[in-house]
Parts: sequence; structure tokens; C-alpha cells
Amino acid sequence: MQQIEIQEGNNCSMNAGKLPNSNDHVHPSPNNSSSSQEVHGKNHVAVQMGMNAGEAVPANTIQYDHNHVPPKIPSPPKVSSNFDGYKPTQQRTDQTSLEPHQNKVPFITNQIKNATPMIIDQPIITTRQGYPSITFYEKDFLQKMPSRCKYTLVGKFLNAMPKMELIRKSFIAQTQLIGGVKITHFNSRHIYIDLDNEADHIFVWTKKRMFIAGQSMKLQVWTPTFKPAEETPIVPIWITLPELPWHCHYMDILTPLLYPIGKALYLDSATMQKTRGSVAKVRVQIDLTKERPQHVWLGFSEKDPNLGKWQIIEYEDVPSYCIYCKHQGHITTECAQKEKDDETKKTKELEANKKGQDKHQSQNSKGYHQQVQNREDMHSNRQGKGKDHIEPAPENKEEQWQVQNRRKNKNQNKNQEQNKNFHSQAQK
Repeated sequence: MQQIEIQEGNNCSMNAGKLPNSNDHVHPSPNNSSSSQEVHGKNHVAVQMGMNAGEAVPANTIQYDHNHVPPKIPSPPKVSSNFDGYKPTQQRTDQTSLEPHQNKVPFITNQIKNATPMIIDQPIITTRQGYPSITFYEKDFLQKMPSRCKYTLVGKFLNAMPKMELIRKSFIAQTQLIGGVKITHFNSRHIYIDLDNEADHIFVWTKKRMFIAGQSMKLQVWTPTFKPAEETPIVPIWITLPELPWHCHYMDILTPLLYPIGKALYLDSATMQKTRGSVAKVRVQIDLTKERPQHVWLGFSEKDPNLGKWQIIEYEDVPSYCIYCKHQGHITTECAQKEKDDETKKTKELEANKKGQDKHQSQNSKGYHQQVQNREDMHSNRQGKGKDHIEPAPENKEEQWQVQNRRKNKNQNKNQEQNKNFHSQAQK
């Protein structure tokens, strides 16, 4: 006889062989009188708790009829895709009887109850270019409001982004965080990584880069002015301080010492354990757009300003930053985007100059042809009146005066010739 055994711990196994037929017979259990009434001419399945396949059926085995469906044991609850902790809730027995809006009532109630309002100044509400304008105060928008997202990072994929489920699982496996995390989709290249403690935030951020499903993901800190088309200039780097006084190899001392440069994050292991006395090494958050001093004055006494030393600051592996395209990895003089924009600008200027020259030449040519046409028209009109020679129309007073003189001299010469002819005929 074939048996289906449901083991403790929700494991099921089936004996090898064919299914039972109508000739199979199972002895009823003496402890179950109700099942002893239907044991002949029917198929039966024995359900054993804690039995292995192939073992003999004990006398106290609970037996069910073949037509009876074994009860389904529910599978363990799954953790949400965003790795939130599972919180069991009481299941409703009749979901279909509830209206759709009733399912949202507890969610909205908890949201209102657990909301912690932030106290900020009333924003300025006006209009700008015909549209509504809401302007927050700088201290609120850049300081108070971002405090809720102070442990947020931005993951940027250089190529195609894998699926979000794969990103979340791979991220958890590679980081092994001590706290929680929420990973959300922003666009086709970026994700938000919300961490809930400073230690995880620093640990993940200083990795700088992760590989998920063969795709490179660049990690950068989130800022209130984050734009997906740009990269932040705020990065973590290592700073070494050679020959630092031995009693200054502590985080609470190095934090104010390096404050003019950036925010001290943590010490390296040798500095923390004081196993290296030549230099102190600190991980510091800096802004690549600001100047980085090579020395810091370390004063020893407020009474004597000359008592102290110039502490050397050395920076390791500082990435370059382009202030033109707002990207890391190159400087402004090597920016391909700037070169492309400069060439485009130069081409447009040349085209504009060429159009201006062509327009000027066309105007000059048009004016010259118009003058020639006017002169030709005047000349043809005078020829039509029977005059032998027509002078061109004068263009100014001087030319007009010259034309008049020529005409006057011509008339005088003509009169003289007529007089000569008259006297010669009279003499004859």
C-alpha cells in the first residue's frame, strides 16, 4: 500500500510505487471507531506524523479515507521585497464584505497618529511667470528638512540597472548591515538607499562602488540639491598627518583639528589602536570645489600665539572634479562636454558673422545695382527727348555743380561756333 506522510516541520514524502487500488485493505485503528465503519472496498491513505517512508504502520496510526483531502499547512510568511521586518497581523475572515476604502482606514490612521511634524517657518507663496511659487527659507530647506534624510545615499549605475529585487538582495548580501535599509527606485540610472544609522551610512558610502549582477553602481552621498544629471562634489578621502603629537591620535582631538578641511568620519585601525606613531590617518568628508590647505597651525597655548607647530596635511587619492559639467573623474580643461559646447558656440558665431556679412554685401550690391538702374533710366528718358548727350544724375552738390559747369561751357562753345559760322558766311 502507498502512503503519503506529512512529517513534523511541514515536510511531505511519498512512497515509491503505484497508487493504491480498490483491492488494498487497511486495518482500522482501534483508537478511531468512526473510521472502522468504512474500511472495505475503498481506498485509504495513512497519515503518519514523524514516520519515514517504508516503515511499518503502527497500531495507533491515524487513518483517513482516500477521498478525504488532507489539510493544507500554510507556508511561512515572506519578508517584503524591501527587507522590512515581518509583522504578523490578524487576518480578516471575510475580505469580500469590506468596502475598498475600509482597508485604507488603519493605514491612514496610523500615518496621522505616528506623524511627527517639523517646525519650519511659513514658506513664501507667490507667483512666478504666471505659475504658483512656494519658496522655503534657506535654513529650513537646506538644514532642517534634510535632517530626516541624513543617512541617505544615492546609487548610480553606469550602464543598465538590474531589477530592484536583485539589487536589494545583492546589497544586503554584500554589506551585512547592523541596522535596516530601504532601497527605492528613482529613475533608470539612480536609486535611493535609506539607512537608519550613521555607522552603516559611513561604511557603505566609503565603499564608493559596488557590483550588482555584473553592473557597476557608484555610491555617492545624497544632498538637498541633488540632481540626477550631476554628481556631488562631496566625497570621502583619507588624510594623513605626519609627526602629529602622540596625545592627539584620538577622534575627539582630530575632529576639531580637521574641521576647516571637512568632517572627520573615522580613524584607520592603526591610529585607533595606536600601533603606528609616525602618522595619524583619518577618513574625512571633503568638498572637491573648495580649497584644500596643505598646513594647519596647531597651537599649544592661548597665552603664547607663537607656541605651536605647522601641521602638515597630506591628501590621498583625491578624485578630480569638473565644475563645468559637475562630474567626477576629470578637470574643467579636460572636459569633453565643454569642448563640444565651445565648438558648437564657435560654429554658431561663425554662422552668425557669415550671415551678417552676406546681408551687408547683399545690401551694398542691391544699392549699387539700384544706382546703376536709376542712371540708365534717366539716360534713356533724356534720349527720348532728343538730346544728344545726357550727363548722369548728380549724386551730390559738388557733382551737380560740375555738371552745370560742363553744360554751361558746352553751351558757350556752341554759341562761339555759331558766331564763327555766321561771320564766315557774312564775309563771303
